[in-house]
Amino acid sequence: MSDKIYRLRVIYEKKSFSKFISGKNFAKIIERCLRRLDLPLKFTEGFNPHPRISFGPTLPVNIEGEEECLD
Repeated sequence: MSDKIYRLRVIYEKKSFSKFISGKNFAKIIERCLRRLDLPLKFTEGFNPHPRISFGPTLPVNIEGEEECLD
């Protein structure tokens, strides 16, 4: 297996029913989706490792966004 590291930037829209999802729950949903895709993710070190995902500033609940991004 190669040790290459790739960075991925995802630009998404948060509209319609997804505007009612809080920032913390949205991060958990994205983490579950990435795990189900079986992508080679880099994890944090520690007692409870989780994928290294960085989000932009979170939107308040009930606010729509057109060009949100995560790395």
